[in-house]
Amino acid sequence: MIRSWNIRGLNGFSKQRAVRNWISDSSLGLISLLETKVEQSHLQSMVSFVCPLWQFLSNMIDSIACRVLVCWDSSLYSVHSLHCSLQEITCRVTHVSEGFSFWITFVNGSNDPRNRCNLWDFLRDQSAVFGSKGLPWLVLGDFNAILGASDRVGGDPAWYGYMDDFGQCIHDAELIGVPFTGLRYTWHNSQQGDGFILRKLDWVFASLSWFLDRPSIVSEFRPRDVSDHSSIVIRFGPRRGKVPSPFKFLNFWADHANFRDIVQAVWDEPIVGNPMFRLMQKLGLVKRKLKALHIRVSSHISSRDLLAAHSQPQIAEASRYFSGHISPDMISPLTAPITDDEIRIALFSIPDDKASGPDGFTSLFFKRAWDIIGTDFRDAVRHFFATNEMPRCVNATRIALVPKVESPSRMTDFRPISCCNVLYKCISTVIVNRFKVVLPDIIGVSQSAFVLGRRISDNILLTQELLRNYHLGGPSPRFALKVDIRKAFDTVSWEFILLGLRTVGFPERMVRWIMTCISTPYFSVALNGELHDFFRSSLSHASFGF
Repeated sequence: MIRSWNIRGLNGFSKQRAVRNWISDSSLGLISLLETKVEQSHLQSMVSFVCPLWQFLSNMIDSIACRVLVCWDSSLYSVHSLHCSLQEITCRVTHVSEGFSFWITFVNGSNDPRNRCNLWDFLRDQSAVFGSKGLPWLVLGDFNAILGASDRVGGDPAWYGYMDDFGQCIHDAELIGVPFTGLRYTWHNSQQGDGFILRKLDWVFASLSWFLDRPSIVSEFRPRDVSDHSSIVIRFGPRRGKVPSPFKFLNFWADHANFRDIVQAVWDEPIVGNPMFRLMQKLGLVKRKLKALHIRVSSHISSRDLLAAHSQPQIAEASRYFSGHISPDMISPLTAPITDDEIRIALFSIPDDKASGPDGFTSLFFKRAWDIIGTDFRDAVRHFFATNEMPRCVNATRIALVPKVESPSRMTDFRPISCCNVLYKCISTVIVNRFKVVLPDIIGVSQSAFVLGRRISDNILLTQELLRNYHLGGPSPRFALKVDIRKAFDTVSWEFILLGLRTVGFPERMVRWIMTCISTPYFSVALNGELHDFFRSSLSHASFGF
């Protein structure tokens, strides 16, 4: 555990005693004290009282009074100074018992924005050094800067140009904010009323290498005590064990001289089975070959009986809610044999850098090797449309969780993003391309979104016109109702989807294609680069939040 605290002066006995108690109560082994204002002649005696028998470093050479003081228990940590300046001390730290080494920069940013530019430049330079070597790096302390307008309360509301420098530095240095608990605003000006000001000036960042090694790191900002700054507590958490990384096709592999030869050699091997099985088996063999290249250079699911036909009274009842109907001459094209052009157009419409599914392949792999694998790929797609069978390896889906808030602590704080395999994307795109042709005929004109050629902004403008002067008196009472139907769209009953499709006249064969696509997926959540088990989707609802 590491702690850092902008103590705002450590010459007084009361603060020294508070820091001594702070250390003993928390069983600390490594701390930084910022803005101590202790002169060199008193530094040794002060450290001896606050943390007896500990060793220390300071930036006294570059400062009239000590701004950054690093103290450690040599029985727990070994610390070697790498760089020291007016605004930081950077060290190499080794945990004695674990043998775990990392690099850490304790920061006390200047009050002058021009001087802070030197700090920003230093962090960028260090990032290039540590990043090129994959070294775990921790950066923490009082930066005297905020990242955004939400990091302040009260005071001057203006946003000046120099205030962008901090965020740009963190971006350039590729640092990641460490999840935190406790106080959001870490500094208070100790005033009340109109002069009340809060700021988040204290931060903890880490490099990607740190998160890969210790992903459970967390920081805590404690309530303010004898200083106007919160103290920072950092808990490392256990090291991440060695786990196999899931395969991901890197698009630059397609430019390697041996790429096509590897694919051709695998595709020439005879494999017995249905077209979809042959394709997936060959992809598995290619995967092993590409893993070897990377090192050198740089249950089948049977259809579920969920599609029982609904009685005519149900369809008659549902028809009250659907005004449109597919014309008879459009039914035949919806279920016509799948053509080569349809499959190729669907595949090549998928962006090259779209996130891969659990099998790890991007669309670029299939595009670059199309003349080699195209026949097998087309046969696999046609196999689904002929048999309505979707093996688990095809419809497996990786869920990536994207945080919606700064320090997520609940599942609702994440936005789940589904990453599907390219074969599944291609199959679903073929269905969608046929599906969307008839949408304008069956969806009412009042629906202005999700239909080609219509714009959701039209309804926004219409609403604004309707509500203009709505508050003024009129001949009769009136009211406007704003309804939040988010949950209605997040989770939709499969039974309702089936009923709706049949009611508007979609042929039964296409209904079964769609139902297989949405009812057979297996999901796996990706956490810290690992896929955690697979679970089936609900038997009664399709979740469109993903």
